[in-house]
Amino acid sequence: MTDTKQYISDFASFIYKLDNKLYDPETSSVDDIKLIVNSDNIPRTLANDYLVQSMILQLNDLLNNFKDNEAQQLELLKNLNEMKSKAKASIEDYQIKLEQLQQQKNYLIQFMQLYQDGNSQQQLKINNLFDNTKSVYDKTVSLISDIKK
Repeated sequence: MTDTKQYISDFASFIYKLDNKLYDPETSSVDDIKLIVNSDNIPRTLANDYLVQSMILQLNDLLNNFKDNEAQQLELLKNLNEMKSKAKASIEDYQIKLEQLQQQKNYLIQFMQLYQDGNSQQQLKINNLFDNTKSVYDKTVSLISDIKK
């Protein structure tokens, strides 16, 4: 865009100088000598006028194209910003969901550890109960054998 703007500026300056070849910027008036010199060659002056008009039309087309391209680029930038905002919002949502899933995973791991600990505690209690009942059985058997004697 910057290069295009510079090109347009140079082109407009060239057209201005070409069209105002009779104009003296120091005196802000038409230079009579240049007017007399150029009036002798009327076909050339007319050709230069046609060239200037042609170049002005080209400059107008270039400016219109530039304006259209600028509008398209602005629209593309708006769309890009909207898409970027949507993507950012989606990423934030996914991060929240990931954090929730991570918390659920941690809770599940804790539950499994508690379940395993509880299961091993239950197994230990059952083993103690069997040991106690075995010792009671052994004592009962020993008492019965003592009574039989």
